[in-house]
Amino acid sequence: PQPGRARWFLATITYTGATARTHLIFEETTAGWRVVAASRTDGQVPQPHLDAQGQATALDAGTRTGLIADPLQVAHAHGWSVASAHRAKQARTLLAPGEHTTQAARAVLADRAVLRGQWWFRHAARVLPPIYALRTADGGALAWYGLHDRQRFLPATASPAPIRFAKTELTRRPYYTRRVSIDRAGWFLAAIPPAGSQAKADIIGAWSLTTAVDGA
Repeated sequence: PQPGRARWFLATITYTGATARTHLIFEETTAGWRVVAASRTDGQVPQPHLDAQGQATALDAGTRTGLIADPLQVAHAHGWSVASAHRAKQARTLLAPGEHTTQAARAVLADRAVLRGQWWFRHAARVLPPIYALRTADGGALAWYGLHDRQRFLPATASPAPIRFAKTELTRRPYYTRRVSIDRAGWFLAAIPPAGSQAKADIIGAWSLTTAVDGA
């Protein structure tokens, strides 16, 4: 247990014949053990360091010792990546290219290209505490953190082209012509290299979804 924090542990779920792994963080609450974070990854995941008793070593969000960056720095860098379509220096300096950084940015920019000249875009993201982190066998760390981001679209012309959504479960109407906001939230898993490594932090897992669409 970490001083001042509830007890928590990591559970890994794998299925025969499948390469994907699901990670669940359980935390002790007054109502018992509850799942408080989750991620899914198809790639390799660094193994947590285990002590003589087989216990993993939990790290504080601000732990920088032995790491290229602390878990909170990585989480904030990912927020900058999301908000800037991976253009922010804070993101490019610290985060490796991949599905949740450069590829996600390309998808966002492709969507915006269709609407350019018709709509203004604003994108903001923030880290959702707490952060759960474990030391890995190679001296690095695994960090689970939450992100919430909101895209806002405001008209750039008097009569912009309508914004339509292929999936309408969360929308109140088939299209929007005056304003739109899209909220997403999720958990992400970052692999943070040990100090001295030339590698960057890699976002290797996620569990996220669109939570709200609003507009007029």
